[in-house]
Amino acid sequence: MRYHSSMERKPSIYEPRANPASIWRAMRLLTLGLFLFITCGPAVMAENTTNSSTFFLQDRKLPPVQRLRPQPSTLSRFAPNIARRSYASPVWNRPQRIARPAPVPDKPVVPTIPPSFFPAVIGDSLAVLLAQGLQEAYADKPEVGILRKGRESSGLVRDDFYDWPKAVDALLAGSEHIDVAVMIIGSNDRQEMPDKTGAIVFRTADNAAISNDWLAAYGNRVEAIANKFKQKNIPLIWVGMPVMKSERMSADLIQLNEIYRSRATKAGAVYVDVWEAFTNDSGKFDAFGPNVNGEVVKLRTSDGVHFTKAGALKLAHFVEGDIKRVLDLAKPAADPVLAALPAPANAQDAPAKVQVLPDATGQPTTVPAPEADINAGQNRQVDGSAAPADPASSSPALVASLPLPAEPPPLFLPLRPAAGPVFLLTAPPLAPTGELLGLHAQKPAAGDAQAMIDQTFVEGRTARARPGRADSFVWPQP
Repeated sequence: MRYHSSMERKPSIYEPRANPASIWRAMRLLTLGLFLFITCGPAVMAENTTNSSTFFLQDRKLPPVQRLRPQPSTLSRFAPNIARRSYASPVWNRPQRIARPAPVPDKPVVPTIPPSFFPAVIGDSLAVLLAQGLQEAYADKPEVGILRKGRESSGLVRDDFYDWPKAVDALLAGSEHIDVAVMIIGSNDRQEMPDKTGAIVFRTADNAAISNDWLAAYGNRVEAIANKFKQKNIPLIWVGMPVMKSERMSADLIQLNEIYRSRATKAGAVYVDVWEAFTNDSGKFDAFGPNVNGEVVKLRTSDGVHFTKAGALKLAHFVEGDIKRVLDLAKPAADPVLAALPAPANAQDAPAKVQVLPDATGQPTTVPAPEADINAGQNRQVDGSAAPADPASSSPALVASLPLPAEPPPLFLPLRPAAGPVFLLTAPPLAPTGELLGLHAQKPAAGDAQAMIDQTFVEGRTARARPGRADSFVWPQP
């Protein structure tokens, strides 16, 4: 027989037993409800992901009616149409507006003008930059076509690398039309010159100056190229070399510029000096300087030889004037048909054209056309020097005779004195009666003022400085 303690109790058959699964489900629901109560639902979490606790405190302070209304969300700042669509009419019920593209204005048709004036730029790498600067300068003039014939690393000394005399002959004999030639060369010519008899050294034995034989042979080559353009009647503009960063190179180029000036101009070329255009106030090389607009910019590259874009435009600016003179001479003259017509010896003898106009009755009336010289018609009416050739063709209209204005009387300008009235600041003061106010000074003579005027303004002699005055530079004696 089993005895139970008083603390133990036997379960009844009517008491339900606890199911572990239902207990776990209840705990999950309780936890979810507690979580939803704290966070105020997933909608609030979606709307306030950054600071849900703050939103919860604010929402609890609002009345229940306002709490049910949708609160502004952070998404509305980035997509304002989302909150608006959820409470407005459905999108499919509203008419869709198709955005039409804005009309694009038609670009004005610019007539293309073929180039009719061709300057040819030849030389070394500086000529390549000069051609680019001229193209930029004549960008608004399509009738000017720049022919770029420069060759880098070339010169008049090394004909084995690039033979400029042969290249000039081929250019002049070619099919391209050339109106004016622009040449700049010499940056690569500071070396010995190959010759049929041998090589001509560039410098003397002491390496101090350029040899005379080299200068003479180089001048012959410059003059030979200039004569080739002269034989073809093509104007040649020879541009001198600019200052360089190397002082020794600049000293050599000064002598080359003298050869260009003397030998090229001897053959009829125009020499353009650009040396001082790229120097500073001290006459030395400076990579910076004023451009064509007066602004201080970088004009030369770091190697001290070539130009930047602003420098090339400035170099072209000094050549534009001579090109413009040739361009003005090359403009087509007047119509040859009109130029062949003989002009009347006297404009008054030329027959006047007649205009046919209806009068008040509708009948045609002949009225002479207005004359080219208005004064001629008035003079004939005033002095009667000439009469119309055909009285029948004269106009019935009234012609008023206007008298000529009388000649103005001659103007006689009075002679102006050398100086106006002079008041001596050192003269003693006088009373209204003319007496002296003091006895310390004497009255100056009457002719002292006029004598000072004649001496200073007529004769041009300055007054003698008095000792102790500001214009007296005499050292005081002890």
